[in-house]
Amino acid sequence: ELNLVGNDLTTLPESITMLKSLQKLELYSNNLTTLPQSIGNLKSLKKLYLGFNQLSTLPESIGNLSSLEELDLVKNKLTTLLELIGNLKSLQKLKLFNNQLSTLPESIGNLKSLKELHLGFNQLSALPESISTLKSLEYLNFCGNQLSTLPGSITMLNSLEILDLEKNKLKFLPEAIEILEQRGLTIYL
Repeated sequence: ELNLVGNDLTTLPESITMLKSLQKLELYSNNLTTLPQSIGNLKSLKKLYLGFNQLSTLPESIGNLSSLEELDLVKNKLTTLLELIGNLKSLQKLKLFNNQLSTLPESIGNLKSLKELHLGFNQLSALPESISTLKSLEYLNFCGNQLSTLPGSITMLNSLEILDLEKNKLKFLPEAIEILEQRGLTIYL
């Protein structure tokens, strides 16, 4: 475990990859603007906490973190997610609150182990159809976005327990909401 929370780091050294058995890397509340490509070599990494930084992009090598279970990117400046995010097959929690995302890649549907997806307070106007393949998803937070409708395929999320759609642009209740409510799902509108 390496905890570097609350420093003034703007980047990490390439030598970070020497920590071959590192499982948890906490970098909350720094001034990180970039991550080194070598971060993808941390094959044992299970938890990566990058919240409250200045990241506008992620290195492509992030898709190599095959053991990663939690990725926290809350309150950064991300405008897009790489398709390679779909390579993170072990990912269970993905936190992207308070970024500037306007779209999500279809590859997000490859995250079959994902249980929690936090997308609140971005600029998302739609969910990709592939989201319906996230059969392990229990919690989906989409509050504070630009969503005007829901894909009907959202009803295929059989493990979903909580759906947060507060502060969006829904003008009417999509039929999918009624179907989900009948299943006993907790829904926030």
